[in-house]
Amino acid sequence: MKKLFTSLALCGCLVVSAQEKVRENVQDDYKRNSLSIIVVDRGDNYDDTVFEAVRSINLGDKFDLNLIPTNRITISGNRANTVGGIEVGKAVNASDLGKEILSYWFDRQADGTMNAKRLEQRGNYNADDQDVLNARAAKVGPESLGDTGYALVSGSYVMILDYSGITSSKNDKQEVSWSVTTNAYVYQIDYSQDIEAQVIEAWVYEDDTPEAIAQKNEAYDKILVGMSPKATVSYTTSAKEADGGVRAAIVEGYGETLLRLENQIPAWNVTTAIAKRNPLRAKIGTKEGVKNRMRFRAYLVKGDKNGNPYTVPKGYIRATTVADNRGMATGQSTKFTEFYQISGGKIDEGMTIKQKNDLGMGVSLGYKVGGLAPYNLTVDYLASINTKGFSHYGLLNIGYDMFSGSKIGDKVGKYLDAGDLTGLTDGGISYINFGIGYGFGIRPIRHVELMPFIMGGGDYMMNHNDFLKEDAGEETEDSFSKKIAWYGNAGLRVNFNVKYPLQLFIQADYTLLIEEGSYYKAFNDLLKVGDLGHKNSFGIMAGVKWTF
Repeated sequence: MKKLFTSLALCGCLVVSAQEKVRENVQDDYKRNSLSIIVVDRGDNYDDTVFEAVRSINLGDKFDLNLIPTNRITISGNRANTVGGIEVGKAVNASDLGKEILSYWFDRQADGTMNAKRLEQRGNYNADDQDVLNARAAKVGPESLGDTGYALVSGSYVMILDYSGITSSKNDKQEVSWSVTTNAYVYQIDYSQDIEAQVIEAWVYEDDTPEAIAQKNEAYDKILVGMSPKATVSYTTSAKEADGGVRAAIVEGYGETLLRLENQIPAWNVTTAIAKRNPLRAKIGTKEGVKNRMRFRAYLVKGDKNGNPYTVPKGYIRATTVADNRGMATGQSTKFTEFYQISGGKIDEGMTIKQKNDLGMGVSLGYKVGGLAPYNLTVDYLASINTKGFSHYGLLNIGYDMFSGSKIGDKVGKYLDAGDLTGLTDGGISYINFGIGYGFGIRPIRHVELMPFIMGGGDYMMNHNDFLKEDAGEETEDSFSKKIAWYGNAGLRVNFNVKYPLQLFIQADYTLLIEEGSYYKAFNDLLKVGDLGHKNSFGIMAGVKWTF
């Protein structure tokens, strides 16, 4: 086991080391993107349910919405299967989505008239305090920031959502659950300075003659605006009928899909500069879709011998107190979002931070001496974190232990007559225990986290020995819950950063047996010894952890 953990730690270090060799040139050039949502109809009874569920989704504040006429496309096919990227691409090419997006940006009317009000408003909304200060210094005035809206048109995306594999099932309690697979296909507008020039040439003015208007409208109709594929993601989720059923699964699927798309589309990752320290703060917030525990990576800008800039990663931080910064920048009053540093060296003012989404989930492998089982898999989920580094975790633990037939004989043979040993060593007994709980993270320094925790769970015995099965009365009609031994557990875990996201940990805990299951009682009564059952015990565990 020691060799196993050494190998895991070594592999983790090699992976992290390989990642570090990929040099990034991260720039603080984030601009707001815009999004149109299109739902795939399949021509079945679920079409309206899916469409209405998508329309009910709160899309958040990170994207400006381009409300183009096309919000549904029909691709016939069995909903049990996904339509696939090829079919979606054909549907996109058959639609004039790029032109629809362009017309929305410039508010083009049926008579061909256009205006730049929406574009200017979005340009102003995209500007931050530094943009306002720069405009004042250049003596052009903050109102000129509206012109920057032209640069935002190229950040227009279409997300096509296909919901497949919609199925229902019932559990033992006759509770109905619905499973849905969300398939998202993202396309970006092919917008260039040449297309922008064509739009301006086709601009209809109030004093244009009818002939000029007709010519400009004809020219606008001939503008070709393509859409390029950017990313594809699929995610399956489920929801009970009592919790909203199909609609709830569709809404949850969108949120999880968006998270994965952000990891694939660099332009969707928020970048900005650290504005202040103690605590770390930056002028981003709800307007950029920032949420508590969202992860960012900090970079220091350097220059090579030729004066070319490059960036060096300095560590990871998580958003804690998120500012509501929705509104126009004024040059100084925008609120700060606060962060807590979870790894790396000193992060200072002026460093660039870039959104690096993760699941906030840690997976640990550990070996325990004492307690219920030596081999343990633990999953922790970060629910929230504050500016002082105090964190709340949900915990799930699965442990495994096994007594081989020969080990059973060694343990209990001395209590039995020689004749009773026949068949005793033919099989074995294995234990699988599970526990769920809560952990509270405390970080005295960024590289060390103390986590006191409490858990509750059960330990289930599986007997592989025919001799013991028969004599212990395993064919009892007791319910599954009565066969399990129930326990409570409390302890302290200490996590040490090796090279984030790789950590080593040690843990001390105490297990209290609350109720002995019927299997344990039967075996202990048969063997006249408690060695095969579990008692209150103190345990020490060590292992490795990787955060995803």
